[in-house]
Amino acid sequence: MLFINPVVSAILLTFSGPGFEVPLINIIALIPLFYSLNRYKDRWLSLTLTFGLIYYFINLFWITDAVNFFGDTNIFVGMLLTLLLAAYLSFYYVIFGYIFIKTDSKITIATTFAILELIKSFFMTGFPWLNLGLTFIGYKPILINAALIGEIGLSFIVILFNLIILDFLKSWRKGVILFLI
Repeated sequence: MLFINPVVSAILLTFSGPGFEVPLINIIALIPLFYSLNRYKDRWLSLTLTFGLIYYFINLFWITDAVNFFGDTNIFVGMLLTLLLAAYLSFYYVIFGYIFIKTDSKITIATTFAILELIKSFFMTGFPWLNLGLTFIGYKPILINAALIGEIGLSFIVILFNLIILDFLKSWRKGVILFLI
């Protein structure tokens, strides 16, 4: 029961990405994960790791096929490589989860996430693996503003909206004030 929320978040975030392209789902997709992190602060590691592994394994499964077909290897080798990459990328969500439970500042949480995505985009692979801001590709009303704040700025806004909506659900008065700000 504890791990349902991270799984739901991973699936919702998957629907906002390539293939499904329903970008506005991402402004609510992380609410179940954030709710679990708030409620079970002592389980932050397992919650964020579960979310990250499922999210990245689902969305990077194409690597398994590519390694299998073009590398002429066993499918299990491709799955293992995909799982290893998913574990590496999940590490950034683990760091984010730790910061999430240690602070109550929404700006700090969103900024930390944006910085982690920036690091993830350049460190080791030099590729922005499934950054949140990239889920808006093809959605012109948001992309017009992306020229001003960039893809990392869009990720910041997505996290901020998830946090504000979560607050709204917990306490509608506080949420309305935060939403208006």
